[in-house]
Amino acid sequence: MPPAGNPRPAEAAYRTVASWLETEIDTLALASPDPGRGETFHRLNRAEYHAAVRDLLAVDVDVAALLPADDTYEHGFDNNGDVLSISPDLVGRYLSAARRISRLAVGIPPIGPTVATYRVHPGLVQDERQDDLLSFGSRGGVAIRHYFPVDGEYTIRVRLHRNFSDYIIGYAAPQELDVRVDGARVERFAVGDADSVGQMAPLSFSGNIAGDPEWEYYMNTGDAHLEVRFPAKAGQRTVGVSFVRRAAELEGVLQPRNRGYGRFVDERYDEDAAVEQVAIGGPYTVEGPGDTPSRREIFACRPAAGAAADEEQACAGRILGTLARRAYRRPVDDRDVEALLDFFRAGRRAGGFDDGVQFAL
Repeated sequence: MPPAGNPRPAEAAYRTVASWLETEIDTLALASPDPGRGETFHRLNRAEYHAAVRDLLAVDVDVAALLPADDTYEHGFDNNGDVLSISPDLVGRYLSAARRISRLAVGIPPIGPTVATYRVHPGLVQDERQDDLLSFGSRGGVAIRHYFPVDGEYTIRVRLHRNFSDYIIGYAAPQELDVRVDGARVERFAVGDADSVGQMAPLSFSGNIAGDPEWEYYMNTGDAHLEVRFPAKAGQRTVGVSFVRRAAELEGVLQPRNRGYGRFVDERYDEDAAVEQVAIGGPYTVEGPGDTPSRREIFACRPAAGAAADEEQACAGRILGTLARRAYRRPVDDRDVEALLDFFRAGRRAGGFDDGVQFAL
């Protein structure tokens, strides 16, 4: 504007109007300052952080175990900038989470074996197939999405539900317990059959009138052998623990699936056996980082063994430049990449190429 061919103001008039407009805006800003958002930082909430890590590194971690819960606004929202502030303690938690997540994503072996324990709610009735991730023909148990950090050997330890007298529930009849990883059976345990061990305690006086010593010992420790050691590939796997279901048809009128007593004050032990917790430990041996989605996402290139430092840095620059563009959500320049390469070089001095990439992440 104005249309081509029509008279236009002189160039000096353009500059005069622009200068006047800038002066007026600056004057109003000085008279009534409006700094906008008062918070120095507006961080991601926990759900956004989880999604960002998953999309950037293709690794799905439980950030609830790494970061504290977000404060909520007066109406229950957890994405309001007023409550998404940051503190020195929270920075420390983010740095700790970043270290753990980056090591998982790159496939750096942990310093030593760790144990993750998954508990099942004691009020859950385990007389049907519990999850679509469990095999058909199963009963009770639990399906767990667990991330194995590297290729290596791990253990799975199962503990069964007990009553308040520490008797294992449902252990009178013989049963079978399956442990599966991604649907493949790792081990099948024979459990139960306590009636063949010795005279049981009275159902209504358990804990007060004891059964035979052998029966008492078995009912307290009969699940001590439910541990298996097995090789696993790195990445997220489905660990399933469930009983083999015995086909049966109930007679009479179906009753509601209610409990007459709370689990922790119920002396009965003649219900269906149930899984109380599953502990996954390891790695006890390390075979390598494995071929995981996160490593395929991160390592756009890989220097040859014994490559020169310049070749390693060129590959690292390509890796970090690609990740930085996606993480910063903008184009990156040489200064951005060089800042990350400083971290790569520091990590590389302490370990190998993967360690340098992990430290930069």
